[in-house]
Amino acid sequence: MAQIIKNYTSLEKYEQDVKYNPEGLKPSTCKECGCNNIWCNSFYERAVSGRCANRQKADPIAILRFKCSRCKNHYSVLPSIIPLLRWYLWCMQQWVLSMVLNGYSMQKAAKEAEVNRKTVSRWYHWLKNKFKIICNILCQSNTNSIKYHDEKNFSSLFCWSQLSHIAELLHQEDLLVPYSLATNI
Repeated sequence: MAQIIKNYTSLEKYEQDVKYNPEGLKPSTCKECGCNNIWCNSFYERAVSGRCANRQKADPIAILRFKCSRCKNHYSVLPSIIPLLRWYLWCMQQWVLSMVLNGYSMQKAAKEAEVNRKTVSRWYHWLKNKFKIICNILCQSNTNSIKYHDEKNFSSLFCWSQLSHIAELLHQEDLLVPYSLATNI
């Protein structure tokens, strides 16, 4: 199943589009066969958690699915603020990582965010492992990001770009976000 990542700034906006304009989320053509006969094939519920004002922990959100009538390929339309293969929203992960990058201990950041310290550790090590990939993609999209090639300055990168935006850029470059960003979960 292929993922389509659409730019959204809130889950509420995505849910409105799912409810009132699902055709607007439909891919125009199938990436596999080029066919433009794609139809809505229901949805699946995805539990998410994070710092979203109107959400409780693990509130499910409906993720639309589409299917190509020729090659039978499925597509899921995921809002950019929800990471693949992860429970917490990108904004939550970015907030926690910003605390650690700005001197908080992993224990203190975990306590502040009400997540497990091991989760914070996994996110931090994932960020360190993916730093070069993220910098390369950002440098291609904006020459001002060249100054962020030093990991010590990475915390200031969050002022310029959000993790959800980075995931979106990777998707536009046809890099599979689960394998380039969301590994080591």
